[in-house]
Amino acid sequence: MPPETIFLREYTPPASDAWSFSVLLWELFSLGGTPYAGNTSKEIEKSIREENLLARPRNCPGSV
Repeated sequence: MPPETIFLREYTPPASDAWSFSVLLWELFSLGGTPYAGNTSKEIEKSIREENLLARPRNCPGSV
């Protein structure tokens, strides 16, 4: 879920759609990986609040 939906309980297209699409791309290029795998809900929330983005998957070309 996009940050504004989690923290503000708001859905704001197209920003929410862009966030969701980027997570979908991450999952595809990581070959079905789980974003923030091994982290607790609090750790995930902290990462999102601090704008710590997911690392680019190995199979993702830099142009994406």
